[in-house]
This record gives sequence, C-alpha cells and structure tokens, in this order.
Amino acid sequence: MLFSWGEPGSTPGQFRLPHALWVDKQERVWVVDRENNRIQIFNGQEEFLSQWVVCLDRPSDIYIDDEGTVFISELRAGVSIYTIDGKLLTRWGSEVQDTETALFLAAHAIAVDSHGDLYVGEAPNNFARHYSVRVDRGARTVQKFARLPPMPQSQ
Repeated sequence: MLFSWGEPGSTPGQFRLPHALWVDKQERVWVVDRENNRIQIFNGQEEFLSQWVVCLDRPSDIYIDDEGTVFISELRAGVSIYTIDGKLLTRWGSEVQDTETALFLAAHAIAVDSHGDLYVGEAPNNFARHYSVRVDRGARTVQKFARLPPMPQSQ
C-alpha cells in the first residue's frame, strides 16, 4: 500500500460509508460517501479538492464517461446525471413507492457502455432491510436504458 486517508465523520476528508470510487482523466479521485449524501473529490495525493452536496440521496456508485458526464446511482432517488462541473442535467427514478411499479427500489450500481447505453443494478435486499419488505425484482435486477440518437438539426 502506498498510502491511505480518511476516518469516520462528516467533515471534508472524513467518510460515513465510502461506497464507490472513480479516478477521472485528470487523476482526481471521486469518492462516493454514501451516508453523508455527498461525493468528495481528491487529488492523487489524498488532498481534498471539493465536494458535491447537491441533493444527493444516498449515492451508491459513480461513472464518468469520456465526455465528462457524471452518472450517479442513488439508493432512494434513482439516477442523476451531471456535468463534470456539477450542473444537474437530469434525474429520474420513480416517485411511486409501490414495490411492484417503482422504476428503481434501490439503485446500487451504474455503468455506461461504448454506445452510451446506461446500466443500473439494483440492491433490493438493502431496500427490504430498510423498509421491512421482501421484493424479488426478477429480470429487473439489472436494467438497461438505451441512449437516444441525437435529434436532427433543423435547417
């Protein structure tokens, strides 16, 4: 091990369940600090640079594509997509609390393929423990969302 950092807590550089990591093209380390409802960003020498505390609801995973689009799965909210500078582009999930019809129960993992299609993995057991409900998502444990083709330019 070269070095490590962090300790329990809620101030910058402290964590309450660091849940996922991503190293971007600039060698910054993005840490999903789930129970503090934030993303912390460090340089490669463990120095705190900034944090995102923008309406995140128990973020669980992060993916940053080649264009600098940041995809975040959130246990309660679903999926949020931001610019690399932290501007919210879109957020979607399900306002429906019905376990049969909700789009996501506990979005837990996120990835994007070479076509720009988005994959979201669920953690229904986490939801079940939290809400005392047993849910079998069946084929919806991993969901794929196809990227829409660009709209034609009007002339």
